[in-house]
Parts: sequence; structure tokens; C-alpha cells
Amino acid sequence: MAGPPFQPPSQPVQPVSYATVQAPLSTGMAIGAMVCGIIGIVTCLFPIGIVGVILGIIAIVRASHEPHRYGGKGMAVAGICTGAISIVTAGLFLPSVALPALVRGRVLAKRTIAASHLGSIGSAAFVYANQYDGCYPPNLQVLVDEGLIKADELIDLASLNEPPACDFYYVSGLTTKDDPHWIVAYSDPAVSNGEGANVLFVDSHVEWFEEPALSEAIDDFQAAYQQRHRRPPTILKPQ
Repeated sequence: MAGPPFQPPSQPVQPVSYATVQAPLSTGMAIGAMVCGIIGIVTCLFPIGIVGVILGIIAIVRASHEPHRYGGKGMAVAGICTGAISIVTAGLFLPSVALPALVRGRVLAKRTIAASHLGSIGSAAFVYANQYDGCYPPNLQVLVDEGLIKADELIDLASLNEPPACDFYYVSGLTTKDDPHWIVAYSDPAVSNGEGANVLFVDSHVEWFEEPALSEAIDDFQAAYQQRHRRPPTILKPQ
């Protein structure tokens, strides 16, 4: 038996629509720009701030040309702003740190050169003593006159003096038979603003002494010299 005839639907069939899911916008570079800018401000490291500015510019350009792929313009702008601030801050902060360090470095360099000059004086005094029955020279200028050192080796660069000046204290009358721990010469503490001085000993080694250790070392030497020779040592002042 045949079935009922086919009846068309009274209402037209509506097409089915499917929702499309949009991929999330890439904001990694914008976030990186903002993070670098913030770190640059906190640490005052301008290279990091520069990176933040560069990343921010690239992020903005990408977001403008491909808005369907890249976003985070606000974070990119924040990265540029904070990066620029960190660069300016570093420009103000770094000189206040670098200049004192530079000055201190120059002071230490001059101190090292003064120690080298004292070392040359010690070697020359020992050579002189071998030629004169173990007696050290009566003064440091004799070493220059004998051609054992140069005139500028009697200068401590920190003093700004020039030859024929002598910037070192010198103990006259010592011999090679004296205690090797006795003082032969030392730089003027006033040149180092009272911080201390380089000290040359009979055994020719040079050592830096901070105050008050410097004063104590000189006092101990003078007491030992007084006890052995029954008179105080003759200490020639810088000239």
C-alpha cells in the first residue's frame, strides 16, 4: 500500500550559521617592552630602557599594520614611556656614581706609582750601601746625584710637585745591619688627605698603612731605634 503523498514544509528551512572563534592577539612584544621599561626605571640601567623603547616601537608598528594578529598598543606605549624615563634617569644617576669612582681610581693609581717609586728608592739605597760599607745615603738626593734613580722618582704624583722636590720622609743614618723591619722612607700622609702612606723598609719591601696603623708603625720604629742607638732617628722631611 502506498503511503501518504509527500507534503512540502510550510516554512522555508533556515540555513545553519556557525560561530567563528577569533585567535587571541599576540601581545608578547608589547608586554616585553613594558617590563623592560619598568626594570630600567627600577635599576637605572639605561640599556634595558633602550630595549624597552625598541620593543615598544616594534609592537606599535605591528599592531598598526596587522591589527588582526597583534595587539597591546597600550602596553607598548607604556614600554616606550617607561624606557625613555629610565634612560633619562640613568643619565642623571650614572655621573653621580661614575665620577667619584673615577676620582678614586686616579687616587689609587697615583698611590700605586708612589709605592713603585719607593721600591726604586729601596733598591737604589741598597746598591749605594754595598758601595759605601753598608751605609745608606745621607739623603735621597744623593741617589739622584749618583745616577741610581731619576729625579722624578722622588715625586709623589698626588702632590703635584716637580723635580727637584722630594715628597718622601727619609730616615738618615741607617745601615744594612739594622733591623730589616725598620723604616727607611715613607710618603707624606698629608698628600693622601691623612688616609695613610706607603712605607719603605730596610728589607726593601713597600707596604701601605692606613691611619692609625701608620702612626703606630712610625712610633714603634722610633722607640726601637732609640733603644738601640740611645738617640732618636734623624728623619728628613719632604722638601
